[in-house]
Amino acid sequence: MSDENFEGTVPAIGGDSDFDSRPSKTWKKKTGCGWLYITITEVNGQFKDVFCNLGKSGSCTIAWTQALARIISKAISDYHMPIEEVIKQLGGIQCPNQLPFPKPGVKSCPDAISQILRSYMQFDKKLKRV
Repeated sequence: MSDENFEGTVPAIGGDSDFDSRPSKTWKKKTGCGWLYITITEVNGQFKDVFCNLGKSGSCTIAWTQALARIISKAISDYHMPIEEVIKQLGGIQCPNQLPFPKPGVKSCPDAISQILRSYMQFDKKLKRV
């Protein structure tokens, strides 16, 4: 199972009238809780938002995953936390629903988000640091 990567645009959210849509990249990653879809948007080449959607409907895990995505967006965009610090803090968190294969495996949904953010940073070397 490898990560799948999609590119496109996401409608602007929150009244940003300067943008009809934002450049985005979406990754799909298998976790012990189902498929996790993570969309990362940029404005003027800078990281703006993370949106997460877990492929299980009605689960409390979905709410936690979406809440974590909002906090990540706020920390990076508004408080200038380096993406590398978010990756460091989320990476390796374990839960009972781990996927040990393929290596390095996915230890939890936060660990999957960390892995996707790392892939994003490697994928988009031109990304401006906040």
